[in-house]
Amino acid sequence: MTRHRNPLENPLAHAAVAAVLIGLPFAGSATAQAAEGNGGAVNAQPAVSPRAAVFAEAREQAVQIVLDASRSDDARERAAAIEAIQHVPDRAQTMALLALEDDNPGVRFAALVTIGQLELEGLGTAALDLAYDDNISVRGAAVFAAQRCGVDVGPQLSILPRMLASQTPGVRGNGAMLVGLLGGEGAVDMLEEMVAMPMPRVDPTERIWLQLQFAEAMLRLDPDNQDMLGVLRSSVYSTIDDVRVLALHVVGEVGDRSMIAPLESLVADDNDPIQIRVAGGRALAQMGSANGRPVLMTGSSYSSADVLDDATDYLRSRNNNSREAELMRQLIRDTTLQADIAADVRAQSAFGLGELDDVASARQLASMLDDPHPIVRLAAAAAVLDAQSD
Repeated sequence: MTRHRNPLENPLAHAAVAAVLIGLPFAGSATAQAAEGNGGAVNAQPAVSPRAAVFAEAREQAVQIVLDASRSDDARERAAAIEAIQHVPDRAQTMALLALEDDNPGVRFAALVTIGQLELEGLGTAALDLAYDDNISVRGAAVFAAQRCGVDVGPQLSILPRMLASQTPGVRGNGAMLVGLLGGEGAVDMLEEMVAMPMPRVDPTERIWLQLQFAEAMLRLDPDNQDMLGVLRSSVYSTIDDVRVLALHVVGEVGDRSMIAPLESLVADDNDPIQIRVAGGRALAQMGSANGRPVLMTGSSYSSADVLDDATDYLRSRNNNSREAELMRQLIRDTTLQADIAADVRAQSAFGLGELDDVASARQLASMLDDPHPIVRLAAAAAVLDAQSD
């Protein structure tokens, strides 16, 4: 499942503090049905696996969590709920339609991408109505959704190359994602041309982040693009830890199996930070390797106390006047930020556990539906519904 990013959300959210830390760091039950033409004999359907049974039991709670999140006061939860509902087709159309009228452009963007990905043809015209939205990312997503739903968008399709030429990283990254999802003749050439466009006033870290977004879009269309594979693989070893996390995410999304062995080494190295190892474990799970399971299980219970311990350990070894040390001192005083960073680790672990095939991972994931943090509950619900739809 492609997970899009809120166009208004800073891609480096919590980056200043988290970067220092990471610098340390629908299926039902089987039934028997009468067979035709065999004298009334009964043929049993294949038995439900223990893993599938866990998810079947958790489904109702997962759906309710997503529905509750769609009504949250937190726009990030509402946007994530739209993504999660993709795996509940009988609910997706109604929720997406309501979200088109949300006050937050990030939620509208998420709804439009979902409409396009699911090709909800009944919403194509309603989607195109947002081609005049105040937010350029929403306008681009509206054209994407309408086009995917079979609506003639005409010259309005030109908004996508305009987004790719933007000097605003978020807009440009969203444009790359939309072009990558839409595909079509000339899409790869357009992305290759625009990825090289200079952005002289943009922070170097954001430029690398943006290059990875282009790499993901291009590899989705051209999996053997050696230039972009080179960018992706080298970014896994970047000195910028947020870049490493994103690169590992993209490795899993595009299925770069040449990275399985290096990632298996990465997740086994306790000297690497938990955030990076969890990202590596999730990527491995997406590519069919269970060798990241131990770190995903550890990450699923990562707590504020663990964040505090990591920050304290950092200061014990590097207590100086550096910016990073000052950020760690601030983190030790900020219990809300501690909780948010820990929740981010647990949420990413939930997605990874959903990709694994064993029943223990399924049970751990199902237990996370009761996590105290709403973002973790929502991530667990999305992972349960995603796994059940496979």
